Amino acid sequence: MTPIIKIEHLSAGYDEKQVLNDINLTVYQDDYLGIIGPNGGGKTTLMRLILGLKKPTEGKIRFFKAVKDEKGETCKDEKGEPTVQEVKEITMGYLPQYNDLDKQFPISVYEVVLSGLSKSKGLFSRYSKAQHQQVLDTLERMQLADLKDRHIGALSGGQLQRVLLARAIVAKPDVLILDEPNTYIDRRFQKQMYEMLEQINKDCAIIIVSHDIAEVLNNVKHIACVNHHLHYHDTADMPREKLEEHFLNV
Repeated sequence: MTPIIKIEHLSAGYDEKQVLNDINLTVYQDDYLGIIGPNGGGKTTLMRLILGLKKPTEGKIRFFKAVKDEKGETCKDEKGEPTVQEVKEITMGYLPQYNDLDKQFPISVYEVVLSGLSKSKGLFSRYSKAQHQQVLDTLERMQLADLKDRHIGALSGGQLQRVLLARAIVAKPDVLILDEPNTYIDRRFQKQMYEMLEQINKDCAIIIVSHDIAEVLNNVKHIACVNHHLHYHDTADMPREKLEEHFLNV
């Protein structure tokens, strides 16, 4: 398996209170990792560290990308494994638990998704024709094409979550990070969202933070239980009772 993120002996806290202690974790290129744990156990802090929104007190986070040849194809070693190199950063899409969109602000679905490409254009330059097409393709993929001109204030909770997910993936990230994505959505859309994530996982790694153990078990490939320390499970195929035991006693 090809690594994309390596977390080594990571510790972090707030106001001299330690929240995470000696965390070690590898995220792979096609990973679908579920992170669970009790409130206050450090799940969101770990996400903020990966995103670069917070600095650790100890340890480091390393990022990797596959080496491409002149034709844009992935180079491989003598064993046929992809060749990777350490890089300063990778592209990350982020769906936060609480969105900061002002639903009264006069902005359309199309414009919200387009804002996900703001980092890939110059400060004073316009979006390219290719970038606009990228937005249209993403809207189609997320079944939002018919809503592209709708004001965000007119959307349901499930529709808005889908729009924010589209914004998170429009730049074709190396990894997509979702913090409690079930917030504000009903069970019907929850099923639809996980079906969409399964398709998205064909193109990028996914890290999902959730307190919903049942949903995580049904959808992810690997599990990390975080409660100040981290316990990694190489498979999601395990009894819920055993997972809850680790969930409470990491």
